[in-house]
Amino acid sequence: MGRGQFVFRCCLLPAVWVVATVPGWGQVANPAAARSTPGERGSDVGQKLREAAQAAQTLRTDSLDAFRRGLLPLPDHLEHLAAIFDAEGRAAWESVLRASGRGSNYEARPGYEKDAAPPIDRKLLIKAMQPVFEARIQVLRDAVARLEQFNQPAAIGWAGDVALARVALCQAQLEAARWLGDRGQVLALEKEEQVLAAQHYAQRLFDERFLGVASVPTMIQAVSLLNIAPELKRNFYESAAVETTLWNLAGAEIGRGDAVTLARLNVSWLSGYAQQADGTLQINERNWQESDQLAQRLFEQRLEWYPKGTASLADLSRSWQMRQQMHQIAREAGYEVPAASLEQHQRNLQVLARSADAVRDLRGRAAADVRYVRVLSALKAAEPVPGTGSARR
Repeated sequence: MGRGQFVFRCCLLPAVWVVATVPGWGQVANPAAARSTPGERGSDVGQKLREAAQAAQTLRTDSLDAFRRGLLPLPDHLEHLAAIFDAEGRAAWESVLRASGRGSNYEARPGYEKDAAPPIDRKLLIKAMQPVFEARIQVLRDAVARLEQFNQPAAIGWAGDVALARVALCQAQLEAARWLGDRGQVLALEKEEQVLAAQHYAQRLFDERFLGVASVPTMIQAVSLLNIAPELKRNFYESAAVETTLWNLAGAEIGRGDAVTLARLNVSWLSGYAQQADGTLQINERNWQESDQLAQRLFEQRLEWYPKGTASLADLSRSWQMRQQMHQIAREAGYEVPAASLEQHQRNLQVLARSADAVRDLRGRAAADVRYVRVLSALKAAEPVPGTGSARR
């Protein structure tokens, strides 16, 4: 799967974080930002990122605990890990920028520098980032081992989860190899990733056709991991959207309004951007704006159901985060996100944060879900406000 490709999440089956990646761990996301001087960046960005990394440490503890106790499904745990390593990686990257005399630079990701000055010390980069990648890989390796040790073929979805965890581990290893510039390892892991993704899809397909335990969102997730032509994915997403709509007309839970919106969002977003041969991204403005509107609608639907107990805090967080990913990819492509969308998205985060702060019973998986919101909030606070050099307050 090329960097930047992902499918959005569903309240019925949260998608895995490795599908929802944004490009940049192997490249500088914004060349103009990479060339900025210390004075062009707010002095508080680094502090905000360090706060995000500290919040991520707490989330790591709570998420691992809930996962090991069987209270947190694998896809949700992977989603938490994505935020954890995003926070830790960006904090480490920012520290290297400062040590190199560049100042804070949230928009750029760890990667290869060519024409920026002053130059970044490659050894310093490796020293700062390698522990982050190693920790990421070790956590995923432990998750694979734990699932394999469970060894319950009759358990619903167990075999599919094992396959999914193996894909996540392989992708983490692949990102590390890309960053380190190990071309031989990259080629080997790219082939392994394709094999593991195909095995994951085959297992989910078996679960769907012969056991009846793989839902439409589960299959969308499996297809999104495959290295196939976008047209084939679009055909599958469109058929999934039709099927979800039919379930909605039949009054079935799996065809709930937010599921229909999400299915439409997947179709729209697949045409919202394209990755060029040189790795850069190009935004289709019409489709991007349609996707942005659908993402807002999805958040509003789940927000309406949250007080009634038919949508969870995790559902709300997931809805907000998918729109955040859209905005990140837009920035990667140099597309200016409309101010109204940014303001609306920020208000949604405030609503999400208040909802998390209102949770008093932190038993079960609740602690991890609350901590996840706080990490998302901390990462958002570290973003420079458009048109300024300061982090959000």
